[in-house]
Amino acid sequence: MTAQPPNSNEAAARLLRALDTPDDLDCEQARALLPDLVDAEAAGVDVDTLPQYAALLRHLDTCADCMALYTELAADLEQMLGDAEPATPLPAPPGLLAPARQAGGLVLRVLGRLRRAFELELPVMLPQPGTLSSASLFADTLPEVSGAPLFTLSLALGAGAAPDLIVSVGEAGAARWEVRVAAGAETRAATTDEQGIARFAGLALADGQLLRVTCEPQPSDA
Repeated sequence: MTAQPPNSNEAAARLLRALDTPDDLDCEQARALLPDLVDAEAAGVDVDTLPQYAALLRHLDTCADCMALYTELAADLEQMLGDAEPATPLPAPPGLLAPARQAGGLVLRVLGRLRRAFELELPVMLPQPGTLSSASLFADTLPEVSGAPLFTLSLALGAGAAPDLIVSVGEAGAARWEVRVAAGAETRAATTDEQGIARFAGLALADGQLLRVTCEPQPSDA
């Protein structure tokens, strides 16, 4: 059923059906049911085939006043839906951007729309036995990242056979960072301290192995 006036043949057919079928509703009952009928039609429901609307449709066939109210309600709803602004699409979730820096085996990616989180991939270069007790893997300011933090990666030989990986994220303020380190099948996570340092002890690193370090500011600092 629609709010459009039927043609003469349809009107005659409906009138004949109405005369042959008793009206089970009075006007007060019918008007209480009209909003649901209008909503169902607006949602694309074929109300003519549903038994719960049969009595109301029969009443509308014989009551000009209720039919006029139905037409008014349908027109009001159509106008309201037409005036409604289209829903604003939600922003896409932050994703992995193209490399912001790439040289040799080093790759820097900036993560997310705020450009605060980042990921660095680079091959491990272990210090030679009997030489230095520490080795720098990376040390540079990251202007590609919002806030331009000074980021350093270094290895420090501890008491055990495996070196400690030291991650430092330095910038103005006292922001803390969540740091995730992946090397081979091993993944670790830690939070930087007040000096912006996170230490990963006893990582099983091999010379030339790809190391991936992901840093994200804690929510209160993002």
